[in-house]
Order: sequence, then structure tokens, then C-alpha cells
Amino acid sequence: DITALNKTVAELARPYKRIVELGGGTGLFAVTRGSMGDCEIVCSEMDAEASDWASTNRNLPNITYTTEFRPERLGHFDAVVSIEVIEH
Repeated sequence: DITALNKTVAELARPYKRIVELGGGTGLFAVTRGSMGDCEIVCSEMDAEASDWASTNRNLPNITYTTEFRPERLGHFDAVVSIEVIEH
């Protein structure tokens, strides 16, 4: 179950305060971890439609949704998360 997987990863990521998610899709991890508070998340998704949907429907002040990933523009992170991307 994808929801259970994202909740589990969000719990594991709880100690990290600045997180980048690669291949964030519609933002399920970002909103799950972001709603726990005490963090900043950059959710990178190359599919503009999915990223726009996440930005509209899973918007929190501590989440930034983007369709590009330019590490040199984003700074340093405590953790990198990528869920269900490798098989793509």
C-alpha cells in the first residue's frame, strides 16, 4: 500500500529538518512528512501535471514543489528521499 509506505518513510525521516524528495509525484510523502511539522521539504517532480496537482491539493507552507532539480540553487539538505522511482 503506497500510503502506508509513505507514512513509514515519513516517520523514518522525522529527525531530518531539510529534505529533498526526488520523483515526488503528487506529493504524498511531502504532505505526510510536512504535516508533522518542524521541517522544510523540496518536492521535485519532472511531470508538470503531477507537480501542479500536488501544489494545489497538498500545499503546506513548509513544502516547495518544483518541476526541476537544481541542487546548486537549493542549498544543502539533511536527507534525500525517493520513493518508487528506481523501477521507472
